[in-house]
Amino acid sequence: MQKDSVRSWMVILLVGVALTISQMDRMLLSIAAPKMMTDGHMTGTALGILLSSFSWTYTLFQLPSGWLVDRFGPKKVLSVAFALWSLSCAATGLSSLFLFLIGCRLFLGAFEAPLYAVAHATMATAFSDRRRALATAIYAKGVSLGPALGAVIGTYLLLNFGWSHMFFIVGIGSLFFLIPWQIAVPKTLDAPAVKKEEFNWGTTRELLKSRAVWGVSLGYFGFLYLYYIYATWLPTYLSKERGMSMQDIAWLASVPFLISLVAGPLTGWLADLLIAKGYSSTLVRKTAIGVGLFLGAAIIPAVYAADPATAAILFVVALAGQAISATNMLALPSAIAPKGHAGFVGSLQQMLGAIGGIISPIVTGIIYDGTKDFRTAIVVAGGMLLLAAFSFLILIRRVEPIVLGKEDMDSSSISTVTASERA
Repeated sequence: MQKDSVRSWMVILLVGVALTISQMDRMLLSIAAPKMMTDGHMTGTALGILLSSFSWTYTLFQLPSGWLVDRFGPKKVLSVAFALWSLSCAATGLSSLFLFLIGCRLFLGAFEAPLYAVAHATMATAFSDRRRALATAIYAKGVSLGPALGAVIGTYLLLNFGWSHMFFIVGIGSLFFLIPWQIAVPKTLDAPAVKKEEFNWGTTRELLKSRAVWGVSLGYFGFLYLYYIYATWLPTYLSKERGMSMQDIAWLASVPFLISLVAGPLTGWLADLLIAKGYSSTLVRKTAIGVGLFLGAAIIPAVYAADPATAAILFVVALAGQAISATNMLALPSAIAPKGHAGFVGSLQQMLGAIGGIISPIVTGIIYDGTKDFRTAIVVAGGMLLLAAFSFLILIRRVEPIVLGKEDMDSSSISTVTASERA
């Protein structure tokens, strides 16, 4: 594909639609959770395990997904994975047995695992570095739009049809996405970037020794630990702690995501503009991530605010900050990955991030059972932003492509190319 072409923007928009649908699928269980907790007499710990189960297989299948995308191409892999995860979502409504629900979430996590590897491989193929932040913001809007739509649509379906029909309707309806994906995405997107024999364990070991690769991965772990508080426990928090009705929860849970939907593309466009004007990619990306993480810490005073309106404003600020950070965090794997390995680097980032998604809902449920409030759990989650800041701002020294098989001045087996080499 020609980089930065009209077709490039069309494809990345469709990746964003797929991400939106995937995030909406994940949000549905959170919407049903308060009713399940009441009707099924679930403890906070049991609900935390159920909410977390998606991330078990999502984490396990990250690296294999990266290899599959780099080997077979993003179009083929997403076509198969999307169909299977939509059917997994629909199946969730077929039974209320705890083990069956766990099984459906495990399948959902496994089949959604390739999505970010698809995005990073598409970015590396279809966009230059000067357009990656805006392109990332466009597809990453799904992280905000999906939960917002899930909160509103899920609540409507839950109140009018019940939670089982909610899962079935969304899952089956999602399959229509495959029509534009098959029509609009060219076969050339699946053209291999490197020869098959170049994928080997030696290359994998070199990448795993890279300070920059671990920076984007550990940082995303800290980031997603907090994000999964929003994605899994926010509706239950608003119900149990703030005493809100399901209708009020639907709108309040969606507003912060809608605000971040605007913040992400806007800051992505600004970052690309600054880089195009000659500012250092490293400086621009790190500044945006740092500012976003600082704003994201607003979640801590939000849970201590006595006034619900003040709490809502702080939640909006926190999620807007996370959108600013995420836009630039997700642009990094395709920016630092060697040619043909964007899927693997992106998958490693998602794998460690997903571990945060495993731990966060369970720890939150355990803390809630012990304290009967969410403040301590959310303060712990807010503290994870310190890990994210250290990883992205300190571990990553330069936002430049990694070169395999060279000694680095930092005693790493991988070096990064200089700006003159990239030019």
